[in-house]
Amino acid sequence: MRAGEIVRLRLHDVDFDSNQVYVRHETSKGKRDRWVGFDEGLKFALLAYLPYRLAWVERRNTKAQTLFVTYGGKVGSGKPMGTQSLNLLLRRLCRDAGIQTRKFHALRHTAAVMASRHLPLPIVQKQLGHRDLSTTQVYLRLRPDEVVSAFKDANLSSHFNGQPKEDD
Repeated sequence: MRAGEIVRLRLHDVDFDSNQVYVRHETSKGKRDRWVGFDEGLKFALLAYLPYRLAWVERRNTKAQTLFVTYGGKVGSGKPMGTQSLNLLLRRLCRDAGIQTRKFHALRHTAAVMASRHLPLPIVQKQLGHRDLSTTQVYLRLRPDEVVSAFKDANLSSHFNGQPKEDD
């Protein structure tokens, strides 16, 4: 999901039974409603987060409906998190992990590449909310060594009997 879509998620947009998040058209860049699936790992993380979020909002006596709220510093009032706060959080996490800081959108690209290795491209396109497959393909720039490795691993010649067919 895009950063703007994430920070605008409401509590009731998450369906834990079907492992999906509802992205409303008013928060989507494409101005279309869509469902985005998530795996059990993210479900576990969200369920672990919810008690903290609910307690924080209750302590701050706010009626924030968004899923993600701010916690500390100048913005620590239990108010809805904005994209700036999300990017600040990512910078801190990258620093703490000792890795190069990336913009939040880079995570979207990484997720697209990882998904494309296991899922058909039209499914990745739908998950990302792209109208056009060519937009999705921009996310999937491959290094030359990845292309060579993919063909090597596919072992396409094993599907033939080793002899070129002669014309009848």
